[in-house]
Amino acid sequence: MSHRWYSVAGMKRRTSISTALLLAFGFASCGELPDAREAWVCNALSEDNELMLGRDAERVEAKLQAMTEDPYLWFRGTAGLFYREVVWPSNGWSFAGGSEAAASDVQLVGDAHIENIGTYLDEAGSLRAEYNDFDAAGFGAFWLEVWRLATSFVMLDRAGLDAADPATGRAWAGWVAEGYIDAVLEADAASPLPTVVDNGRGGAILGALFAKAERKGAERDELADETIVSGDTRKFRYAAYPERQPKGSDLLLVPTDDELALAERLYADLSASDPTRTGALLGVARRQGAGVASMPNLRFYLLLDGETTGREDDLILEVKELLDRPLWLDPRHGDDWVASEQGARVVAAQLALQGAPLTDGWLGSWRDGQMAFRLRHYTDYQAGLDHADVQEALQGAAALAPNAERLARIAGQLLALSHLRAPLRTGGSSLPALQRALAGDRQAFVAQVQEVASEMGRRTYDDFRRFREEGRASSCVDPWRAR
Repeated sequence: MSHRWYSVAGMKRRTSISTALLLAFGFASCGELPDAREAWVCNALSEDNELMLGRDAERVEAKLQAMTEDPYLWFRGTAGLFYREVVWPSNGWSFAGGSEAAASDVQLVGDAHIENIGTYLDEAGSLRAEYNDFDAAGFGAFWLEVWRLATSFVMLDRAGLDAADPATGRAWAGWVAEGYIDAVLEADAASPLPTVVDNGRGGAILGALFAKAERKGAERDELADETIVSGDTRKFRYAAYPERQPKGSDLLLVPTDDELALAERLYADLSASDPTRTGALLGVARRQGAGVASMPNLRFYLLLDGETTGREDDLILEVKELLDRPLWLDPRHGDDWVASEQGARVVAAQLALQGAPLTDGWLGSWRDGQMAFRLRHYTDYQAGLDHADVQEALQGAAALAPNAERLARIAGQLLALSHLRAPLRTGGSSLPALQRALAGDRQAFVAQVQEVASEMGRRTYDDFRRFREEGRASSCVDPWRAR
């Protein structure tokens, strides 16, 4: 079956979403559900996946089913729910700190959580830790993103969530907040911002990630994993019998005719812009099942010939479809990005928020009609933290040991440094605004981060337990399947 493209030509994104209207009128679209909470969650998930539901409801259903396999995956896939809740007035979570006006216009990563921290090899050959996912990047209130990051640590406290008392997660959340505050207040406008590389400050957990990235990147493991060499030809290692696998399985698929034509148009544009660097196109593959929130998005690989006649320097480019930036990050401002400009938005945010001048020489955006894509070099030098590995490392007494504290503080520091690097929405440095905002009661800010993160961890975990029942998540897709 050919890929069913969904055109958004001429459509501007909606400039505001009323959470009140969602709560008041949103329940009806989800069919019969046992309680209002489930109905609200289902409605919000449907709204956040509306474009993809219109294209292929089965792929959205596969995403929701994958989310119900693990509470952290549910957390990753429900950022829209998180931000709707934390800005809802009845929760009473207003900023606890100093002046907040300018600090509500900070350039945000968009979805800061522990699995969006990873390694990059910069042009100078230094391996560094950075945030690595900017699909939802935009301007908004910095404290909302601190809350999100801190909640990702609470979600690691599985035992505490089971007991409805994530005390260990609350400690981790506090260290995230303190790491953020320290990085902001220690920054000096006259000095360059520090970067985090494998210099011992990352502790054992980040140290293990660096070691993996160094080993796998140097050995070109991405080529060994995704391709095979037959004679003097390298080609993709496509999955055998993909029709027998669940639609959410992580597989490399033979592209459809539409996907192949799309990839060939992109390759032609790349070759035209830089013919000396772009080697011959050796193959195209579609990646199914990668990511969580972006799982239904089109993602494919281009296999390019390297500069030499050998096969050792072949390379893979990942091309990822981008959709509209979610509005829930900044409910007070509109967003005038149109669909075809999303690639430029994401690339600009990555360049502004990361510490190195350039962490990926292939980073770029591309558009095809109203479809937008981000390009990157697919390399194992870019390795990301895995929540299951972190949970395993932090079991038992290690949960509150120095390595746990160091990781949480580094995560907060990395987020602060990202926010400090990029200009405000209105222009100018974000440093004075963030320092004024955090110059008030330090403990009040930390305590609020802990309160919000603990409560949102409990709510997220409760939602996960509701929807992991067989068929519960699929029910959110039923109204679209009938269309």
